[in-house]
Amino acid sequence: ELGRGGMGMVYRAEQTSLGRVVAFKVFNRRVVEEDAQFAERFRALASKAGSLSYDGFAQLHENGVEDGLVWYSMELV
Repeated sequence: ELGRGGMGMVYRAEQTSLGRVVAFKVFNRRVVEEDAQFAERFRALASKAGSLSYDGFAQLHENGVEDGLVWYSMELV
């Protein structure tokens, strides 16, 4: 675990398919359950953010929703 806050927890993880270390954030179920459209809005924003590449921004790799958990992985800096 790298950190936690009101929205969720961030872990240091390995993306085994590419053999790289990433930051992996999982949003709290409470956040998702309180806002029925959170997951949908998040995925739309994550798709746009994933196309950005600027110095000072960590690159977003993947995102998803599985078993009610909303998550994303990004470059670990």
